[in-house]
Amino acid sequence: YDIYHRPANIFVGTFIGSPPLNLFSCALRSEGATPFLVSPVFHLPLATAVARHLSGSAEELTLGVRPEFVILGPKREESFPARVTLIESLGSRTLIFLEARGQELRAVVQGEATVREGETVHVTFALEHAFFFDRQGRRIETRDSG
Repeated sequence: YDIYHRPANIFVGTFIGSPPLNLFSCALRSEGATPFLVSPVFHLPLATAVARHLSGSAEELTLGVRPEFVILGPKREESFPARVTLIESLGSRTLIFLEARGQELRAVVQGEATVREGETVHVTFALEHAFFFDRQGRRIETRDSG
C-alpha cells in the first residue's frame, strides 16, 4: 500500500503501478500570495500548505501524477489543453494517451472513454494525490503528520 501511495523516490513511483506515473519537470513560483507550479505544460495554483512543504527544495521539482488522478473535463483555471493521441480499452477501465506541448501523459477513466482520438480536451490533476520529488528524485512529504 505505502509503496504505491507514498513512494520513497521516482524509481519506486514509476516501477509500481500500471500504467506508470506521469512525471513533469516543474518549479514553484509565487504570484502575489498565490503559489503556482509552473512547467512548459501547465501553470497550476497550489495549496499554500503544500507550497510551504515544497519551498525548501523547490527550485526544481518533479511532479508525479498517477493516471487515475488525471481528470478530463471542462476548461478551468487549473486546466490545460491536451490532444488525445490513443484510446485503449482495458475492460472496465479505459487508458487514454494524451499529448500536451510535446509531453506525453496518460489518464485512466472508469468505463468507456467519452473522448475521441484527435480531440483536444482539458486536463486537471487531483493534486491532493500527487507526488513531489526533489532534484535527487526523493519524494518530498507534503502532508502534515497526525
